[in-house]
Amino acid sequence: MSQLTTKSLSWLSVLFGRGKTQSPAALHLQFVKMLDIAAEMYTSVLTAILDAKPDAPDITERIEQLDDQLADLEQDIRRDILVALSASDNVAQDITGMLSLLRLVTDAERLGDFCKNIYRVFVRESFNLNDDQRAILRTQHAWLVPAFAQLKQALLEQEADLAKAITKQAREYIRVCGRIVDELIADQTISVNPVAAALVFRLHKRLLSHFSHISLAVFMPYDDSSIDFDQIGV
Repeated sequence: MSQLTTKSLSWLSVLFGRGKTQSPAALHLQFVKMLDIAAEMYTSVLTAILDAKPDAPDITERIEQLDDQLADLEQDIRRDILVALSASDNVAQDITGMLSLLRLVTDAERLGDFCKNIYRVFVRESFNLNDDQRAILRTQHAWLVPAFAQLKQALLEQEADLAKAITKQAREYIRVCGRIVDELIADQTISVNPVAAALVFRLHKRLLSHFSHISLAVFMPYDDSSIDFDQIGV
């Protein structure tokens, strides 16, 4: 369990606007746990795909269990937010932060959904990536696994530069995934199963997008609806 400090709670305290109750601490622990679960799901799924072996264990049941845990945590946090909002002395002041946290919790839950869906495509289609596609996915996997831990650090310690670096790299990989999908649509002969391969990279692109939404929250205003990525350097 992550150690709670005044600094590590600042992120959720800002979201709440006041930070007077224990709610930020409780939600902090729940949200960090969601990231831990999503990280385990991602590592398990991508390892199964990249190191596929005939005698590899079936991780379907474990993936379903983890996905259920994410859904339960999402519901718990949503309930706690509604309770905190109903007890707020200044709903107008707190509601923006509360709704922003709801969005981030949804992003974390969607990470699990996309992991599960990627694995379902792998199991049902038994697809094979070509060498270039496998190398690209392996590179992104090698970055994203430790990036989960880095994202937690950025959130806990309010490290804006680290969060910005994570967002920048995620956005680059999002573009790469999009390019591969376009290539598979344009020339289906480059893959044994182009539909399955395109779907996997499309799902991975969406996963990276939700991951970057969370890192973006560290250094961007929660109520800023118009983001100029060039201006912020990502």
